[in-house]
Amino acid sequence: MPGLDLRAIIKYNEGYYDVFLKKGGGFLFLAVLLGFCTSPEKEFKNGILYQIFDEVQLNSNVLDSLKIFIDSADCDECIYNIYIDKVVDKSEVIYSFECLPYSKSYLLENNPLFYLTVDGIRIYLYTGIEDSMFSENVWSLPDSSKYTNIDMLWNLIYKDGRYTLRKNGSTPFFPLADEKHFKIPPNIKIN
Repeated sequence: MPGLDLRAIIKYNEGYYDVFLKKGGGFLFLAVLLGFCTSPEKEFKNGILYQIFDEVQLNSNVLDSLKIFIDSADCDECIYNIYIDKVVDKSEVIYSFECLPYSKSYLLENNPLFYLTVDGIRIYLYTGIEDSMFSENVWSLPDSSKYTNIDMLWNLIYKDGRYTLRKNGSTPFFPLADEKHFKIPPNIKIN
């Protein structure tokens, strides 16, 4: 069978037949198109965390508060962390923003699994799953080039539909000491 000349494809609106379709080329074209449109199913492995969305973003109130925190810390070579702690379902959430001097060993020990960037600054995100999950991938971290004496911790509290930003915040994943409904264990002292 001689090769098909693409010039032989005649438009329907001129009242002629489509030579390409009559010679079986349409079936071949459709088969190739379907082959490109369908992808093989991904093989899922037990115990591996897969993401549902390509991108997720912070709530605008949290992002704006985080920007204020970063501006106040004003440290380009520090470690920035955000901890998200749901205290009572979705109605009460504590976000802790932390800025620490850069330490390669700190990052390797604390095993951050996620990060986001805000105005070019990398912020490591902790949700509480870091102790239950790990990656066998090794990431390269630079050694610190400059010493910084900074240690800042703020809390953003979402409660009753409102956000409150507190400087000199409480430790992440621990109840806020001045909230009446939190019960502090008897062996813990609050100064």
